[in-house]
Amino acid sequence: MFSGLLGLFGLTSLERLQSATARADQLKARADDLAKRLDKNRQDTERWKQKSQETETKLATAAKETERWKQKHAGYLAKLSQLERAERLTKLAREHLLALETKLDVIEGALTVLDRRTRGPITAPDPTAPEQADASHE
Repeated sequence: MFSGLLGLFGLTSLERLQSATARADQLKARADDLAKRLDKNRQDTERWKQKSQETETKLATAAKETERWKQKHAGYLAKLSQLERAERLTKLAREHLLALETKLDVIEGALTVLDRRTRGPITAPDPTAPEQADASHE
């Protein structure tokens, strides 16, 4: 009843006032703590944003570098392909050259044999040779 009368005038008991004041102090302390945590979280967020931007920059740089190396690699692969083709052609040319050298050796041998055969009968006979030939027949 006493609290009802105080309530009519907009007043309250000392116990309720102290309880409300203590609760208000707790809520203020919690609000301050939450404000500090919020501030800290904002700072962390900003720091992570900066790290993210740095990482994105590094990633973009790495992507450019990767593309450059891919182009360089493609150039090297093209040159390697050209070298392999040149090596195959050189090997083929050496094989053809070896075959031609062999043919030339065979032709040279045939010419030497032909030369020996044709030089014998064409050379002038020795005047003493027929007599020796006749003596050998007897």
